[in-house]
Amino acid sequence: MLFLIIFGVIYSFLACNNEFAYGSSDSYNHFQIAKYSIVHPLLFLDHWGKPLYTLFFAPAAQISYLAGKLFNVFLALSTAWFIYLTSKELKLSNAWISLAFVLLAPIYVYVSISTLTETLFSFILAFSIYLFVSKKFDLSAIIISFIPMVRTEGFYILLVFALCFLLLRKFRSIGLLVTGSLIYSFIGFLALDDFFWLYNQIPYAPESIYGSGSMLHYVANANKITGKPIALFAILGIAIIIGSIVRDIAKTNVESAIKSGLNYLLILGCFAMYFLIHTAAWYMGKSGSFGLFRVMAAITPLAAIFANVFFDRLLNPLGLNNSFKNLMFTLLVFGLLLKSWTNIHHQLDHYPREEVLKETADWLIDSGYFMGQRIHYFDPYLALRLNVDPFKPTKANMVYWNGTNDSPLKFMNEGEILIWDSKFGPIEGKSPINIFLMAEKGEILKRFYSDLPYIQSSYNYFNVFVFRKNSAANNEKRIQHLTETQRDTSFSQIKFNLYNKAFDQLSGNPILVYVEFQIKSSALTSDRIRLNVDVKKNHGHYFATSFPVQVSNNTVDEDYINFRQEIILPPKAEGLGNLHIYIQNLYADPVTIKNLKVWVEGPGKSSTKKHNQAPLP
Repeated sequence: MLFLIIFGVIYSFLACNNEFAYGSSDSYNHFQIAKYSIVHPLLFLDHWGKPLYTLFFAPAAQISYLAGKLFNVFLALSTAWFIYLTSKELKLSNAWISLAFVLLAPIYVYVSISTLTETLFSFILAFSIYLFVSKKFDLSAIIISFIPMVRTEGFYILLVFALCFLLLRKFRSIGLLVTGSLIYSFIGFLALDDFFWLYNQIPYAPESIYGSGSMLHYVANANKITGKPIALFAILGIAIIIGSIVRDIAKTNVESAIKSGLNYLLILGCFAMYFLIHTAAWYMGKSGSFGLFRVMAAITPLAAIFANVFFDRLLNPLGLNNSFKNLMFTLLVFGLLLKSWTNIHHQLDHYPREEVLKETADWLIDSGYFMGQRIHYFDPYLALRLNVDPFKPTKANMVYWNGTNDSPLKFMNEGEILIWDSKFGPIEGKSPINIFLMAEKGEILKRFYSDLPYIQSSYNYFNVFVFRKNSAANNEKRIQHLTETQRDTSFSQIKFNLYNKAFDQLSGNPILVYVEFQIKSSALTSDRIRLNVDVKKNHGHYFATSFPVQVSNNTVDEDYINFRQEIILPPKAEGLGNLHIYIQNLYADPVTIKNLKVWVEGPGKSSTKKHNQAPLP
């Protein structure tokens, strides 16, 4: 109990001391759905929002975002408590170690001080497993039957419970596993006129827009999930459990061995099922998977039991004094806490995206644009920061992909504001910056950016542009001046200059470079045609990047390929410098390009020394 209180204080402090939340957009979206479900009751059946999560979090969400985070902390502590009780039922001599391991896992810390769904999922799973090992099978079946209403992969967990009930011949308990689905299906039939809405309205596309990754993605990143020590202890514990079952099979028979180890098989089965589902989804690029580490927080409490099994089987045969073992475990726990604290503190202090969006929202309020005009946005944090109802879009409207390549500005009224960001804009919104930069009626009001790299952005650094629908604006005028010959030309030299200017004072801002042209596809036999961007500062090399012009990544139009590339150059390049953008031709024959456009935003004040400005060929 002492450790639970200590961790409760730590978790509560972290929740109160961090304005933002791990999981960012998903955390904010779930909170917003819970908050406004009172105003829009159908949100209680929002499939993406997760119906049971919304029901649980709606009361706290009416108070504040912090109240929602503190409720998640309560669920995390309750989960750890049930893992402790389960460890006692399993006769693990130092059950409190399981509780400590749950709350020491880095990913569980991050998720528990947010408003994400993984904590509630882990709570229901831990509670149901405790009821199972306590032989309260019917109640266990009823509780776990609601887990798919917290995360959709919960349906696979029901299969594991069904198999374990079948081995025990608890047929009534098997029937009770459909309780949650039947209740919510009936509610959906009344409210949505769709009894099968839990299946028909699954919001995840078969193919993930985020790509795919390694089969060992989660294993390779165990240090960021449970931490290496706990992961190692858990793996050894799993090996011990499997070895014990195999040994029992050799001594007796399969049925007797499985029944004697059924509690562990249930825990191991739930862990393995969830882990493999997410591993396969990320490896194959299915079901909207992004390979997020946080999804594993749902089962890290089970890993704590496996880790404790390792210590129990290792130390018990040694006959060590209980006081000595408790002292040793206490030192281990505090050692792990100190080891992980630095990484946890760094993670919770690193929110470049939210900092930029906060600055954007504050500017919208201070400038009067928020009060005067309707706002269109991609990132859900803006609605939270501006304190607007995202489900009543008359004041603020979240932009979704409209299925075309048209700029959302086309569908906006005169004077309305659009906030484009470099994460949601090009990925979820499928709206790259060029469709706004090239829009005839889009006026750039303001640009915000982060000085820190942001890997989840489509760019090197997180950027926000604020546009206004203005029929008098013409962003084409801001494109670098090119003659007709330069826009449509054939060249064979190694370097074809697009932009080459010296600056008396580089601004220190992240520099946005956008290049668009069409090129003869017959030239693209390999990576012999490349777009290069080079920044030199104070007579020394500062930054360079290169992009192959390839047919596989772009749309082919008759004999030409449409090439578009946006680049955000690093900030903090103040001082005298030179920015050079050019196409490199390593092809034997002349290369033909047409419809060339170059956009450079934010480098600073141009030099007046004409000899430093190399002309375009």
